[in-house]
Amino acid sequence: MASSLRFTNRELVMELHRTCAEGDTHALDDVLSACFAAGDDPVHLLSQTTNAGGSIALMRAAHGGHIAVVQKLLGLLGQSRKEGNNNNNNIVNQRDDTYGTTSLMLACAGGHHEVVEMLLAQPCINMQAADREGRTALLYAARKGHLHCCQALLLRHSHSTTESSSSFVNQGDETGLSPLQAASLNNHVEVVELLLDQGGACVDQVDVTGSTALMGAAFKAHVNIVSCLLRAGASTSRVDGEGLNAQAWVQEGGRGNNTILAQMLDSSHDRT
Repeated sequence: MASSLRFTNRELVMELHRTCAEGDTHALDDVLSACFAAGDDPVHLLSQTTNAGGSIALMRAAHGGHIAVVQKLLGLLGQSRKEGNNNNNNIVNQRDDTYGTTSLMLACAGGHHEVVEMLLAQPCINMQAADREGRTALLYAARKGHLHCCQALLLRHSHSTTESSSSFVNQGDETGLSPLQAASLNNHVEVVELLLDQGGACVDQVDVTGSTALMGAAFKAHVNIVSCLLRAGASTSRVDGEGLNAQAWVQEGGRGNNTILAQMLDSSHDRT
């Protein structure tokens, strides 16, 4: 796109979204040049969407893991803040209209830890924001097993003095599913260990059905997860809303390793 040409505001927004989605930094420079030539504020373009879904340019770049593009967009926002325009802080935490996701959530879902770290460096970032189903950035990262994203989130939160650690790491979605439960269900051992050892996650937190991470791991026959949770003191006697304990969940799952899991749970029973 030649920056010497004139474009309507709508065309600039469409081109901005295309370049951010594709990670095309050279085309992005052309868009910004055309914006300045037209006398428009490029930061204003960052808040505009192109469809009913409500995604903004930063979301598209974060979703694609386009580090250089995200860096350039955040640079524009930073310069705007230096000029005293704090209204643009909302762009970093802006949600789409379909799922209520933010740029941080999208970067976490994709495992783009470099982008996650850049977003977390923003002074206005809201790490505890939740989408329409109550899922946080940490839950997105934990469910997908993105260890480095989880580490970045926990580290950034450890430097925060305004939010309690337990409410952050244990914040579940609308079904009560916590990051620890999500990681356990999907057999992400390193993330489970991180959430327990560094995050201080509640090992026996329950969802709306009364089930725990241990029950879910037992159902899925994730032996290593079960072992990890038991070492952290997970209760084998706790029952869910239907009166089933972890042993019963092993039988409900019927996915193999039943004997090993039953022995593990039985040997830990007297310690819970």
